[in-house]
Amino acid sequence: MIFVFAEDGSLEIIASLQEARRNYECIDVESGVFQFFDDRGTYLEPQFTKPNRTGRFLGIFKWVESGEFELVPSPRADEDIYAYLAETSELKPNPWFTELEGVRRFLTSG
Repeated sequence: MIFVFAEDGSLEIIASLQEARRNYECIDVESGVFQFFDDRGTYLEPQFTKPNRTGRFLGIFKWVESGEFELVPSPRADEDIYAYLAETSELKPNPWFTELEGVRRFLTSG
């Protein structure tokens, strides 16, 4: 289970790294639009195994070639799941929790 906090104040909970790769554009992950945590509250740092590439065609049209990323546990003091949870206003539908309070209880019980 991976907790994904978006900069729009929403929380999505997904099952795996493969789902993260499918659901989130690498350019957005690299830009910090999403923050990832495991089910113990440990920050998962995106590390790019294939970097994103951008450029311009004819100097006018911007293009992006999406990279690939891993999510590596990285317990950092400046990435606190509870701070992100406090700023979350929406829990997206998922198979584990129906409300944000359930997420809070789960994370504080461990």
